[in-house]
Amino acid sequence: MPIPDVLMPVESKGIAEHVYQQLRQAIHLGQLKPGQRLVDSELAEALQVSRATVRESLRLLESKGLVVNRHRRGTFVAELTPEDLRDVYKFRSVLECHAVRIGARSASDEELAALQRVIDDFHVAAAQQDVEAIVDFELRFHQGICEFARSKRLLETWLGMETAVRAFLLLKYTLFDDSPLIAGSHQPIIDALRRHDEDRVAEILHIHITETAERVVESLEHELQKERNSREGATARPAGQRD
Repeated sequence: MPIPDVLMPVESKGIAEHVYQQLRQAIHLGQLKPGQRLVDSELAEALQVSRATVRESLRLLESKGLVVNRHRRGTFVAELTPEDLRDVYKFRSVLECHAVRIGARSASDEELAALQRVIDDFHVAAAQQDVEAIVDFELRFHQGICEFARSKRLLETWLGMETAVRAFLLLKYTLFDDSPLIAGSHQPIIDALRRHDEDRVAEILHIHITETAERVVESLEHELQKERNSREGATARPAGQRD
């Protein structure tokens, strides 16, 4: 897979950090795909830096869990396993349901209006089948919910999962496109917030997060099983031919 042309040459000062930030952003936005191999010579050429600088940046990305180094195979953008996905969405649900309860008690009309505008923009992006914009609006909506908590630590924790959540959403739209339904499924959350119905809004949000996520996990497990079956079949055929 070619290196995306969004990567730009960087200046010499703090060069490894600049390279790290560019690669991190490309992974975050899905421009470098989960499972994509990162070849240091290709990255060095695209960024116009030394291979040593690229390797230093890749080690930093590996320390953050964004890439993995596989012995004798190279460095790859980290992929989310079904177990990873379940862990992320369960933790998301805990954080966001806590925050949305606070929002039901204290969110201002201005905050709810801002969240409504995100949903309205979400509908436009869904109608245009603009997947990147859909993912951006969905993340913006859920970040807005977390901001209701007025907790710097909660928001930082959620933002720490944002790359994984973005990868999950991009994966979802690769497996199946339910964007028109998803866009509409956010409206009941806003409606319950406006009614200050704390229990109901937490219930709706929990279902919204977990049902969609479990569907993605099941689809991913099915795709992975198909790949395993295909590999096993390819391995078995030559043996059968020799018999």
